[in-house]
Amino acid sequence: LYTDNSAAYTASWTSKEFNFGYPSTDKTMNRYYLNGAYKNGQDVNFIYGVNRSTLTTTVDVNMDTTLGSFKKIIVPASTTYSRGITHKFKIENTDSGESFKIHSVSMDPRLESNP
Repeated sequence: LYTDNSAAYTASWTSKEFNFGYPSTDKTMNRYYLNGAYKNGQDVNFIYGVNRSTLTTTVDVNMDTTLGSFKKIIVPASTTYSRGITHKFKIENTDSGESFKIHSVSMDPRLESNP
């Protein structure tokens, strides 16, 4: 079933808080790399945030760009939501009748120097 009385189920997965082995130093996220399965006419939301805050930035990931699989590179647009001690992300789909398969998410953080 994909709906509950015509209301779409929310399918989602949320990561842990990543500190990359440096629990008290800021890291700036350069890029997120998503790899997933092709789904005709469908998309998924990639949502990210920093420092145990609410996940604040949403990027729409089109899942039908390449037959077989897709790769999406997400570059955070603002240091407000790309720089922090911890980083977390969520993948979700709230559209009725849709599903998603994400094979991997890789992150490219840069450790900031302490003054």
